[in-house]
Order: sequence, then C-alpha cells, then structure tokens
Amino acid sequence: MHKHHQGFGLIELAVIIAILAMLAGFAIPRFGELDRNARISAVMALSGNLRSDAGSSLATRGVAGFTESLTAGSITYSKTDAPAPANCSVTYTSSTKRGGPPSVATPVTLGC
Repeated sequence: MHKHHQGFGLIELAVIIAILAMLAGFAIPRFGELDRNARISAVMALSGNLRSDAGSSLATRGVAGFTESLTAGSITYSKTDAPAPANCSVTYTSSTKRGGPPSVATPVTLGC
C-alpha cells in the first residue's frame, strides 16, 4: 500500500514562518521611514516652487498641507502632519526692492 502525504509538515511550516518573520523585520522599518520621507519631499518641493516664478502666487494664496505664519514680510510654511512642525518648514520672504527676486530660506527638515 502507498501512503499519501497531504499538506506540509511541522518543520516546513516553521521554516516558512521564520522566513516571513525575517522579511517583516526588514520591511517594517522601511515603511516607517516612508512617512518622514514624504514630508521632507513636500517641504523640498514647496521650496522649489517658491523659488520659481510661481512662488509669488503661492505666497499669496496658501498651500495645502502647510500651516502659514506671517512675520515682518516673511511667510513660514510648516508641514501640518510633522511631529515637530516648526522643524519641518520653509520660509518665503518677498523682495524688498521693486521687481527684485524673493528670498527662500533653506528648508528645515530636522523635525520631519
């Protein structure tokens, strides 16, 4: 008589679970960084947009996903969903000379 084996044995299942656990150990930290990287990219993109010709219109109509704060001719855009919004921001300062270029500070991404 022939004996038929059905399904996987205990050792095979344990090996598969161990492999899946190792893969999860590598994948979970990478997914945690995606949120932070997205916030940094948003701040950097806003900085580039503010430096372009479209910056003056962005500065007057606001930007989704950012909180604006006005101080003496400057607008600071802070990312709304950042753990430390004050440290995930970019500052736009309009030109003091007529027709002169605006100033955009280096983006702060320490708190993203």
